[in-house]
Amino acid sequence: MKYIAAAVTSSLLLLSACSGANAPGGGGSSDSLKLHYLTSVKSVADPAINPKFKNIEGEKDLLYVLGKKKLGLQTDDVVNIFDFEKKRIFKIDPKAKTYEEHSLYLNPGIKHADAARRAQIAKIVKDSGANVGNTYDPFNSGCELGMIVPGDEENPGITVSEKDGKVEYTYKGKVVASAVLGDAVPEAFLPMMEKFYVYNCNIHPFIRKDLLSRKRIPKELNVEINVKGLTNTIKMALKSNDSPAFSLDLGSDYKIAYPKGQPLSNLQELIFVKKEIPVLPKREDAFAEAKTLVAKKELVDALLTMIEYSLCTGDQPVSESEVIMNDTKKDITVKKLQANMMPKTPQAALASYKVLNTIDSTKFKKGYIIEVLKANVEAQAGGNPSPRFLYTLSKNPGVVYAYKNLGTYYFSRYDAQNAWDSFDLGRKIKPDHVLFQDINKLEQGLEESHPEYF
Repeated sequence: MKYIAAAVTSSLLLLSACSGANAPGGGGSSDSLKLHYLTSVKSVADPAINPKFKNIEGEKDLLYVLGKKKLGLQTDDVVNIFDFEKKRIFKIDPKAKTYEEHSLYLNPGIKHADAARRAQIAKIVKDSGANVGNTYDPFNSGCELGMIVPGDEENPGITVSEKDGKVEYTYKGKVVASAVLGDAVPEAFLPMMEKFYVYNCNIHPFIRKDLLSRKRIPKELNVEINVKGLTNTIKMALKSNDSPAFSLDLGSDYKIAYPKGQPLSNLQELIFVKKEIPVLPKREDAFAEAKTLVAKKELVDALLTMIEYSLCTGDQPVSESEVIMNDTKKDITVKKLQANMMPKTPQAALASYKVLNTIDSTKFKKGYIIEVLKANVEAQAGGNPSPRFLYTLSKNPGVVYAYKNLGTYYFSRYDAQNAWDSFDLGRKIKPDHVLFQDINKLEQGLEESHPEYF
């Protein structure tokens, strides 16, 4: 049976992030702890909510390796290693000897945003006088996100009972999670045991903390949650076998690579793999080039040269830009650009987008900068700006501004991996670009608000 985690928005397989135990107590060396689980998932739909959904049931072997500052998971032929010191996720193909590298912030970042969104919706519902409890369950939300929604209680009403090594967690009269506990977790691996719970199974934070406090390895772990009309049952059973644990350290024969066809793969190949970091323009050179273009009557390209300089570097050469704008302001296309590149409302953005779309960017040497301006206005009008940003970056990978706005768009669509990949590309080129100050602050805030993910 095909193994699918259905609509469970978790990292059960850690696939959303990029994606020797001889005794039941687990095993490994002094540097690692191996936990091998047979994991099953069953998703059953409420026909009133999901009448066309076909119920799913399947199982898979998941092999975890807990290190001192790393957590690894192998499923099928893919290994994911969470490096908490470097704050990176390495998605490894052992057969091809290649790996992808992604930000550790992407998982807590998107969960935090979702939690904030839910809190805002709950407030709106409450302010309207409606009963929030009719549409929102804090337990299921805490399980789904792996974090507490702002305004919710740390314990929404979960009761705990234990008998003969089995712990049960009850919510609203129903057992929602249980664990059969085995051997003690070696002290050195307790920090990574927390990460095992955080980055695995949809466990409510209250339950997660209680399990961790017991400092014992779960021989069995069962969780049931309801998400969007689906009842998802996750069961994990610790296996006893001799399969070797994979290494948490990449050998020198492993090479970084990214799958072809992904939106950012060409840029990742260029900047991360080939390490061909674009050289950014200098202010005096950009100004001199613009003046030359003015002299040649190439007025649109003269203006675009100054805009390009600012988008690449974050610098605002006010006096130089004013000179070029004065020299080009009578050009009809320049007038269109200046009048429509910064609309104030979504309605105005739609009108401006129609005007900007009348400009054929291919007529100009630096017309790809016009595509950035179109992309910004298109996004403000509610459209998809990503093709235009990607087109611009294919022409000039040094337009750092495009990475930031592209990442922001991906993040707004809950595409966390592409969002942080885009942020990382831009910061690789220009780490101190002013536009990334909010991303740096966001990352710092995530570490402070959700230290368990780091």
